[in-house]
Amino acid sequence: MSKSAIWFLPQRCACIAMTASICALSAHAADAEDVSFGAKIYANYGVMLSDPPSADGSSRALRSNGFDIQRVYLTTRAKIDDTLSVRVTTDVGRTNDEKLELFLKYAYLQAKLGSDMKLMVGAAGTPYVGMSETFWGHRWLARSFTDQEGLLNSSDLGIHIKGDHSDGLIGWAASVSNGEGHGNPESNPTKAAQGRVTVDPLSGGSISLPITVFASKDVYTEEGEEGTTTMVGAIGLDHELGKIWGEYAMADDGDIKGAGMSAAAVINIQDMVNIIVRHDQWDPDTETDDDGHTTLRAGLTRDLAKKTSLGLSYESTRPEVDPDLTSTGVFLRMQAGF
Repeated sequence: MSKSAIWFLPQRCACIAMTASICALSAHAADAEDVSFGAKIYANYGVMLSDPPSADGSSRALRSNGFDIQRVYLTTRAKIDDTLSVRVTTDVGRTNDEKLELFLKYAYLQAKLGSDMKLMVGAAGTPYVGMSETFWGHRWLARSFTDQEGLLNSSDLGIHIKGDHSDGLIGWAASVSNGEGHGNPESNPTKAAQGRVTVDPLSGGSISLPITVFASKDVYTEEGEEGTTTMVGAIGLDHELGKIWGEYAMADDGDIKGAGMSAAAVINIQDMVNIIVRHDQWDPDTETDDDGHTTLRAGLTRDLAKKTSLGLSYESTRPEVDPDLTSTGVFLRMQAGF
């Protein structure tokens, strides 16, 4: 048995066991509406227009093309009573050896703490990534900036709490988690304490203007280690004509400081097609030259139905060290779900 198979065996068993538990719960539910199921598939067909030159200097333009599946999410939600509920979401993605493998994304017990607060225990969404992905609205095209650059995890094991107040004027979320992400075991005593506050001065109207600050700090670190501090500031504008989103992120582990920004626009053309433009720039070490990279995405998308969309995009990633190493491609991307 390969190392990857051994590594993912416990996760497969956990996914199967949790799914079976939810199925058993649904079998005893008083009403069918207490249990819901959902699924999402992210797939694409891509053609690489350019790639780093081969050793002999010859071009590899149009060197590769192919169909691929990025993610497959299967979700079960079960309402236990008016206060408690359970969610389990499995994910399918490629491992380091490029095989499609099943693993766990979300698995938590949720408790309502009044009409505007929720407490989640288990593997749940972290305070910032999910919020930014919801505003961006095109996770099937690209992950959020902080997730894409490995600054933050989209889900982690721990205790999570969030709330929304005054008709969306103030939103907040906080968590204490392993800090390793949902796909990795905890290997040290360090925990990540995270918090987010979002203020929308235009909430309740036809325009939304969320202004967000977020901070993450490693706590309970081992002796001699400072841990990583991550901070993000973001602002968005949401109107029926489209969305604009911008964020600036910084990460500091005591020795290396990284910084970068992302800006995105989604322009709605008569509810028929969206024009998408997104520009990301990340420098993992601000004290080192030519170690950053810039990614540009531009394209058209169309929503065919709820949770079902199609898009054609041009994507380019240019490393600072050498523009000749720029990788570009054209992708036909799809989201299908229910």
